[in-house]
Amino acid sequence: MNALSRNLKSFREQNKLKQQDLADILNITQRAYSFYETGRSEPKIDILLKIAEFYKIPLDVLVGRQYGNTFNVNNNKNSTISISQKF
Repeated sequence: MNALSRNLKSFREQNKLKQQDLADILNITQRAYSFYETGRSEPKIDILLKIAEFYKIPLDVLVGRQYGNTFNVNNNKNSTISISQKF
């Protein structure tokens, strides 16, 4: 599992969402979203941008290109997680 896959799953779980919830938001199937989380496929840039916008995080954070920073990844609550993925 790569950094993007780990982050997709982590951000989704932090927001207490199901894969189907994200699939609906992105207008894709749950299976397609599942493949993103398991690393079986990678989302196109337009999907990545929608996900980053939804979580209100920089795209670099979503794909694991920053580390050692804390970002709010919950749209509805004031919880944060620390991203410490090195590239």
